[in-house]
Amino acid sequence: MNGRQRSIGAVALILVCTIAAMFPTLLNGWTSWDDKVYVLDNALIQHLSWANLKAIFTTLEVNGTYSPLVLLSWAANYWIEGNSPFGYHLLNLLLHAANAVLVFLFVRRLSESLTVATLAALLFGIHPMNVEPVAWITGRKDVLYAFFSLLSLTTYVKYAQQGFKNRSLVFWSCLFLLFALLSKATAVVVPIWMLLIDLRFADRLNKKILLQKLPFLSLAGVFGLLAIYAQQQTPALSTAIDRSFLHSILSAGYSHLMYFLKALFPFQLAAFHPYPKEGITTDLLSWFGLILWLGTAFASAFWFSKNKRSLTAFGVLFFLIGIFPVSQIIPVGEAVLADRYAYLPYIGLFVASVVFLERLMNRNGIKPMLIQVTILGYAFWLGFSSFQTARTWENDDTLWTNVMRIYPDCAKAYVNRGSYCANRNETELALLDMEKALSLNPNMLELHQQLGLLYQRLERFDDAERSFTNALKLDPTYEPALLNRALNFAYLGNLEKAITDLTLVTVVNESNSLAYLNRGVLYEQVGAMNLAMADYTKVVELKPLEHEGFQYRAVLNFRTGDLNQALQDALKWEDLRPKDAKAQRWLARIYFKLDDLELARTHARRAAELGGPLEPQELEQLGTDQR
Repeated sequence: MNGRQRSIGAVALILVCTIAAMFPTLLNGWTSWDDKVYVLDNALIQHLSWANLKAIFTTLEVNGTYSPLVLLSWAANYWIEGNSPFGYHLLNLLLHAANAVLVFLFVRRLSESLTVATLAALLFGIHPMNVEPVAWITGRKDVLYAFFSLLSLTTYVKYAQQGFKNRSLVFWSCLFLLFALLSKATAVVVPIWMLLIDLRFADRLNKKILLQKLPFLSLAGVFGLLAIYAQQQTPALSTAIDRSFLHSILSAGYSHLMYFLKALFPFQLAAFHPYPKEGITTDLLSWFGLILWLGTAFASAFWFSKNKRSLTAFGVLFFLIGIFPVSQIIPVGEAVLADRYAYLPYIGLFVASVVFLERLMNRNGIKPMLIQVTILGYAFWLGFSSFQTARTWENDDTLWTNVMRIYPDCAKAYVNRGSYCANRNETELALLDMEKALSLNPNMLELHQQLGLLYQRLERFDDAERSFTNALKLDPTYEPALLNRALNFAYLGNLEKAITDLTLVTVVNESNSLAYLNRGVLYEQVGAMNLAMADYTKVVELKPLEHEGFQYRAVLNFRTGDLNQALQDALKWEDLRPKDAKAQRWLARIYFKLDDLELARTHARRAAELGGPLEPQELEQLGTDQR
C-alpha cells in the first residue's frame, strides 16, 4: 500500500470514528442555552433578503458577539427547514468531521508523520471535551471558526514548507483567517500560532517574514477590538470585573490545571462550570495550576528555542497560546472554564502526546504491542464517553440535570431546568427547582426574574410582583425584571405603574424595543394614540427587519383612519412575514376599506390558506382587533 492509499485509509478511519462518537448529536433538540437568542428568536436569520444580508454583516453585536458568517450559516439552515433542529445539528457534525480531516492535513504537513497526524486527528474527532461545540447548536461558532482557522494554518504551513516564497498562499491563508474572524473573534490567536510555525520552519525570523505578518496581525487587531466592543454591550463582562487581579490570576491557574487534566482524563463534562467554592483545596489547586502553567510555558519555550524541530514543545506552546485568551485572566461571565474553549488549543496537546507515545514505542525494552492495545482501549473509552456526553445535550432537562449531577450546588442549573419545566407546564417541578435555587443563591438576579415569570404563569400576580421587585432590589437597572414587572402591573390593571416601569427600561436602555412596543400598547389602552404611535415608530427605527413595529403601527393607523400609512406598514409586515395569516387578514381589511375589493379578496384567500378568514364576504365582519 503506497503513501496516498495509507492517507486515504487514515482519513476514512478518522471520519468513521468521529461520526460514530458524535452521532447522538443528530437526535438532540434545542436548548435554552443561547439557542433562542441566536436562532429561534433572531429575526436576522429568519428572512433571506438583501436587507437582512446587509444587517447580518453590519450588526456589530448579537448577544455580545460579532459572528456574521455563523448567522449566515444559521440563515441557510432556517431557509431550508425552519426551526427543525436536525439540519442545524447535521451541519455542526459535518463541520466537526471536516475539522478532524483538516487536523490530519495540518499535523501531517507539520510533522511529516502519518502516524502522528492520524492519531492526533482521531483524538480531536472523538475527544469528549469536543462534544459541546458539536452537540450545541450555538456551538456552530466554534466549529465554523475552527474550520477556517485550520484552513488558514494548513495553508500557512505549506507556505512555510516551501521556503516562504509563494505569496499566493499568504493571500489564501489571510482570506481564511478573515473568514475565521467573521465566525468568532477567538481566531485572533491564529497569527501567533503562525509565528510559532515560522520559528519551526525558518532558520531565523527575517524582516520579510515578519512584514508578511502585518495583514494577519492587523485583521486580528481589528476583530479583537470589535469583540471587546460587542462583549461590553452585554452584562457578561461587567459581572466579573469586581474580582481582584490576584483572584483572576489564580482562577486562570485553576482553569489551566483543569484543561490539562481533562485532556488526558476528561471528567466533569458539563455545559456550565461554576467558579469553585473558596477554600484551602481550591487555593492549593489554583496555585498548583499557576505554577504548572508558568513552569510548562517557560520549559517549553526554552526547549523550543534550543530545538525548533521539537513537536512536543511546539504542541505544548500551541496549546498554551490558544487557551490563554479564554483562561479567565480577563474574567468574563459566570463560568471558570468551558469545554468548547479547548476545541482548537487541544490539537497542540494531542500532537505532543502522540509524539511522546511514538518515541516510547521506539525505545528498547518497551513492548509496542502493549502500548498499541492501551491506545486502542483508551480511544474506545474516549469515543464511548463522547457518545454518552452527546446525549446529555438532548434538551434542557438532560442538559441541566447533568450539570446538577456534577455541581449539586449550582443554582443556575436549577433555575434553567425550572424554566424548562415551566414552559412545559410542569409547574410543580418548576417550583421545586426554583425553591432549591433560592436556598442555594438568594441573591441571583436571574432566579427572581424566572420565579416571577413562573408566578405569572400560575396567575399569582402578587407573588410575581414581589419576585420582580426582589430582583430590582439587587439591581435597580435589571431590564428583564423592570419589563416583566410592568407587564405584571398591566395584568393587575395598574396601567400607570406599568407605563412608569417601561419608561424606566427606556431610560436604562434606549434600544430596548420590547419596552417601546409594550408601552405603545398601554398608551393605546389609555387613549394616548399619539404617544403610542411614537413608540411604535421607535420600534420600527430600532428593529427595521422585524415585523412587530410595522404590525402594531399598521393596526393603529387603521384604527385612527390613516389607511394609506396603514397599507404601507402592512405591506412591510407582509414582506417580513410572508406566511403570517394576520398580515394577510389586515391587508384584506385595509384594501376593503380602500374599496379595492379584488385585492381584498386576494389577501382574504391567502389568509384563509394560512388560517385566517375563510370567505371574502366575511370581510365586513372583520372589524375586531385580532393582533
